[in-house]
Amino acid sequence: MAKKLQVINREKCTGCGICIAACSTANYNAPFEAALNIENSPFNEQVYKISICYSCKEPLCVYSCPTGYLVEREGGGVKINKKAKCISCGNCVESCPYDFLKLASDKTPLICRQCGLCAGYCPNNCLTMVDTDD
Repeated sequence: MAKKLQVINREKCTGCGICIAACSTANYNAPFEAALNIENSPFNEQVYKISICYSCKEPLCVYSCPTGYLVEREGGGVKINKKAKCISCGNCVESCPYDFLKLASDKTPLICRQCGLCAGYCPNNCLTMVDTDD
């Protein structure tokens, strides 16, 4: 059975950034480069929006990757194919219909590895890992 990260309590997010720090540290990214994002609401600075990969059933980022660096994850979502090389073309970013995917400072896509550390460190239980049968 696969696991997938989900946002469950958007309203409880305080914008503390602990989830981003956990993600960037666990995945050896530069500080605050994470596979999730927190933004202020354009209507209220006290409201935050957490963005994570929607784990599309038909991930356009995978289909647009010319090298096979991105592949579909069993149960939904995307993973990195360590046998392939990212050429930093940005096709994956351009093809994301939700405008979620971003490139790291090394010009590779910031892909959620579904490790769940962000959920584990969130002090307000805004994120969770769920079992999927897909």
